[in-house]
Amino acid sequence: MNKKNQLKKIVIFILLSCALKFFFTDQIIEQEYNSLVKLGAIIIVFVIGIGFVFQNTTHIIEETTDVLKDRTKLAGGFLQAFGTAFPDMVLGIVAAFLSLQLRDHDYLRAINLAIIAASTTFGSNIYNIIHATWCVYRQNVADKKIRSLLCFPACRLVAI
Repeated sequence: MNKKNQLKKIVIFILLSCALKFFFTDQIIEQEYNSLVKLGAIIIVFVIGIGFVFQNTTHIIEETTDVLKDRTKLAGGFLQAFGTAFPDMVLGIVAAFLSLQLRDHDYLRAINLAIIAASTTFGSNIYNIIHATWCVYRQNVADKKIRSLLCFPACRLVAI
């Protein structure tokens, strides 16, 4: 994919994401509208969000990982795991900090932010770090045997 086309797609993703957040979520779903209008807005959010934004964003992440994998000679899974672990950690730390600041003024929002902090810092990072460690281990085994190996050999039967 060339840089102009990729930049155009990223701008489209950002604009669609903003439209989903500020128009559909804030203006329709959270307001006093008919249930059918809200249901239609929710369906539009899922179709655009999952069908377009997520799929194309993952495609860009895969392309970027392939380039980094070739340039750094690190395993692609390792790069993806750490690429998602650090942003999650930052989100968790910011959410925890905001939760502590809001605990006296807005208790409900402080609880919600604490839940976000716990889920982003612990849950996803534990998975990402374990996944990255496994990828490095499998890459080392492949390097010692001087041949390609599946990252998850048990998934050979499931592979499409």
